[in-house]
Amino acid sequence: YDRSHHLLRGRKTRTFVEQKDSEIVEKIASEAGLTAEVEDSEVLHPYVVQANQTDMAFLQDRAKRIQYEVVVEDKTLFFRPVSNAESEVVTLEMNDDLTEFYPRLSSVPQVSEVSIRGWDAKEKKEIVGQASIGDEVSTMDGQDSGAALTDAAFGASIGAVTERPVMTQAEADQLAKA
Repeated sequence: YDRSHHLLRGRKTRTFVEQKDSEIVEKIASEAGLTAEVEDSEVLHPYVVQANQTDMAFLQDRAKRIQYEVVVEDKTLFFRPVSNAESEVVTLEMNDDLTEFYPRLSSVPQVSEVSIRGWDAKEKKEIVGQASIGDEVSTMDGQDSGAALTDAAFGASIGAVTERPVMTQAEADQLAKA
């Protein structure tokens, strides 16, 4: 077994001030007795709250926001950008590897453009982060992204995210691209 269970022991409420997600991961890994291998997440957050969450749930939530992944192998915690651009072929065969298979494809969550909106209380101004087709991390070894294919088939659609608070322009831009 790997040591990821160390990150599931109990819920915590605490704050992190003036830290990047990658710095937060290093601190939590150290507390759990794990070695951290992290890639710099670049954006400094004025204030981050871990609100009644296990360390694993908190780290996975932080990773999802910026399209990173949290992986524990043996005693090492990895925090890195998702590896969707790497093409690794997996072949599964019915009745050998799979007993049931119900694929589902939906174009509903695909948007041509996304807008992240927040409010800078100090400067008293709106924060807007935007991303559009072409800003994707990867096309997952395809020629076009899902958003580009949906745009061509059904026309442009715009998504707005307002339920995730952002405190800086850099954070809004990073979240929009994720």
